[in-house]
Amino acid sequence: VLEHYRAMLAFRKRHPALSKGSITLLDAPDGILAYTRQDDEEALLCVFNMSEAPAVFTVPMGMVPRGIDAPGTLPDPENGTLEMPPFSAYLAAIGADGDFLPRI
Repeated sequence: VLEHYRAMLAFRKRHPALSKGSITLLDAPDGILAYTRQDDEEALLCVFNMSEAPAVFTVPMGMVPRGIDAPGTLPDPENGTLEMPPFSAYLAAIGADGDFLPRI
């Protein structure tokens, strides 16, 4: 558990949009928290299944998520649909049709 927290803190440090960027909440089914964080250099999609049941999140039209180095997150969605086990997370860089790449 300690190593996971260390990895998440290092991830947050590499992606300042998570702490200093603007936040936009997204429509999501019950039990799912979804939002974007964006600063001048990158935009991130953050989706969390906060429930005990599996859930499905549909990525908004025009948003193209690309998995990044976030520890313990799910693989990229297939056909715009993210199938989420209970208490799971997905973090990705986003862009419109792939034109916005994350900082590395």
